[in-house]
Amino acid sequence: MKKNQRLKNSLQTSLQRTISRKVETLLSTSKPRVENPVLKASKVWAIVSNQLQEILDENIYQRWFKKAVPLVLSKNILIIQTPCQFSSHWITTHYQELIDTLLSFQDEKMTSFFIPANSNKV
Repeated sequence: MKKNQRLKNSLQTSLQRTISRKVETLLSTSKPRVENPVLKASKVWAIVSNQLQEILDENIYQRWFKKAVPLVLSKNILIIQTPCQFSSHWITTHYQELIDTLLSFQDEKMTSFFIPANSNKV
């Protein structure tokens, strides 16, 4: 019985070493993950959007943020498209500081920039 227990312990130890070596090899040879800037923008904005829904009155959120669409996150700037120039201007002048504060919880260097979907609309 003791012989079987020793054999079992020896096999477990060997298996653990083998797994540890393989994990170390995988971690040391894996390339850094490059995230798609469009997907990253969507993830970041989803978090901020949920926070805005919690903070702001529902009517305010529906009017100014529901139709905002994240386009890309590049060089720590989240570019968000709004339906019109007026929306971009209003959000920038009234909510930019709040949004950038919320973004800073994800990455302290991140900021936002709002652009209209069609610059001809007001």
